Amino acid sequence: MDDQSLYEVSEAFLRSQTGPFTAQEFHSFLKKHKQKLTLDEVYSILLNADFIFSLINDRFITKAAVFTNQWFSFKPTREEVKTGIFIPGHRFVPFLDAAVHPSIATLLLDGTIIPKDTVELSMNTILDLHALFGEGYSIPVIFEDPMCDSFSFKSVQYGLPQTVIQTGYSLDPYFEKGFEFGDRILCRIIDWNNHIIETKIKKEKHESLKINFSDMVQEEWFSTFEECMINQFERHGPCLSIQQQLSFLFLEEQGRLCNENCGAIDEFLLHANKIGFSAYGIESRIWYHGVDVPYIGPWNKFILDQSPFPSIALLSSEHIINCYIREMLSRNEKLENASDLLAKLYPKALSFTESEEALVLLHLEKRIDIVKNGFNRFIDFPIAKGRHQVILLFTRIMALAAKVSLTTIPLTKLPQQELVMLQQMADHTSGFLEEMEYAPTQADIEMEDILTSLNGMADAFESIEDTLFAALRKPIKK
Repeated sequence: MDDQSLYEVSEAFLRSQTGPFTAQEFHSFLKKHKQKLTLDEVYSILLNADFIFSLINDRFITKAAVFTNQWFSFKPTREEVKTGIFIPGHRFVPFLDAAVHPSIATLLLDGTIIPKDTVELSMNTILDLHALFGEGYSIPVIFEDPMCDSFSFKSVQYGLPQTVIQTGYSLDPYFEKGFEFGDRILCRIIDWNNHIIETKIKKEKHESLKINFSDMVQEEWFSTFEECMINQFERHGPCLSIQQQLSFLFLEEQGRLCNENCGAIDEFLLHANKIGFSAYGIESRIWYHGVDVPYIGPWNKFILDQSPFPSIALLSSEHIINCYIREMLSRNEKLENASDLLAKLYPKALSFTESEEALVLLHLEKRIDIVKNGFNRFIDFPIAKGRHQVILLFTRIMALAAKVSLTTIPLTKLPQQELVMLQQMADHTSGFLEEMEYAPTQADIEMEDILTSLNGMADAFESIEDTLFAALRKPIKK
């Protein structure tokens, strides 16, 4: 069966699990459906799936199992109440499937579907309502809304529009049930796979200036959220995104946080003193207020014992090697043997032992044969120019990563934000190349957006390259 069939079979199992399961159980399921994978390949699928958590004792659990029937909440803004439509934005994070746009969800109130509508709101309001997606992610989510088809992502580099049209949900059914500004909407996922959310109103508007019991319960929730979040910093660090930070938080603390007295995350962040949004390279994370997230912390100290900078491992990825081969073929560069590819792919600063080089060359030779046999210049042409631009930047990133790998200066003594950015840029450019290799048609469609993002990274890279080179030249203080 082909890769698409493997995808469908895997999804059928993984998206229907309501409790913990083992890799062996998943492996057995795939075997029954004629999917011949090794156990290592099964582990790879599980560890790379965004909606799967790894537990202890070789067990796994899905987001569907963790987040179904767990309470979370939000309060519509004054602007939303005035227009009669609220925007989903980040309000379903991390409970809703992260692979879908938040406007895809079906909302129910007393069993009745809430109608969707469109509304034009100020960009500042929309940005606030997408803040939990994080810097670098919120803008794409905003413009992935179906109502933003006419807006070019490329135009973002010239400035954001003052207002934007978004898909939202009507507040009329809530008004009919007595909802007023200041009240809370409680939510819980009842069908994670089909994105169905049950909602109900929690009355919180009151005229008295006195603190009531509801206020005290709310403050207790905020205090608990802060305590749990800070504990997460030490255990998991900044994670791969804010969504993943919050996913781990609610996985481990749902008993304390997912109840009908829950507050909203963005509501908490508005008045929190200890934690808030902090810079994390070209992205952002929830972290200690006013403190940049370091590259090295308790969560990843093992990196200190490794010689190569982690992004160097990308050079062994199949899609990276394939893209370099296609680059050489499309540009008629010398590719008589694997040594030509080795010189193109690996930074000059890196060196191999004789045995290591022999193994690398053998692997590269196999990849060259496979890619050459299937290479079609005409089919490759639409993305060749864009791929060339990505490879130029990726090559510079790898050269800098190699310099960092070879330094005797401890990583903790190097500029932390620049190290974070170096890793992020390596991951992002690698992601572009992966899309060009495995989804070339889609990459061609998105090429304008890819190159816009690439130009921004190239400008930022100039700065971190200078800073890190300067730090690498400094003598170590004793």
